[in-house]
Amino acid sequence: MVKIPSDIDLRYAGPLGCGFMIGAGSIFDVMKPEFGTSLVVFGTDAVGLNALMAANLQGYRQIIAVDIHDTRLDLAKQLGATHIVNSTKENPIEAIKETTNGGADYSFETTGIDSVELNAIRCLKNYRKMITVALGTKDIRISLTKDVVLRSLTIRGVVVVEGDAVPQLFILKIIQLWQQNKFPFGQLIQFYDPKNIEQAFEDSKTGKVIKSVLVFDPNYRPHE
Repeated sequence: MVKIPSDIDLRYAGPLGCGFMIGAGSIFDVMKPEFGTSLVVFGTDAVGLNALMAANLQGYRQIIAVDIHDTRLDLAKQLGATHIVNSTKENPIEAIKETTNGGADYSFETTGIDSVELNAIRCLKNYRKMITVALGTKDIRISLTKDVVLRSLTIRGVVVVEGDAVPQLFILKIIQLWQQNKFPFGQLIQFYDPKNIEQAFEDSKTGKVIKSVLVFDPNYRPHE
């Protein structure tokens, strides 16, 4: 249970307890980058885009977004990505290494797709860190010697539901940043009437919408 200010629109606050907190919390509370480093976000869904917005406040020199949907990549650019890569049109590892002059400092993986997980490991420079929050269904095959040991990499998983954050504190932090126009998560949300739930699922699947929110009370308004 998280108590929020009475004037906050609950239609926007709802998603903060799941994917939004996972993405932002992983960057704010786990990644903790060195100033002026580079980050690659694999997957520009709600989790990835919130990670990207958090990264934009952390002093990264380069923030690279990787996805297969151009519409989502365009939004990532609006939200602070310095570079975008459509992995259906170019080799993401080659593009990342070219952009970062040899490899990224950090990578954040959200998809759970085995090939993407490998890319998130192999796009890094030596001595750097990969974080994943994804619940993939397939095992990945890596060489601990070549992929991890000889490169001194850190691979870290993050608690999926909360991004290692304390909800009672973190949600209020995100709301405060939103009110200060520093964390525009409202751009990710589109409202749907429950009778249009199938359309909401379809729009999410195709990448047209990042976070679909069902509104059961059409007359709801936040307290002034």
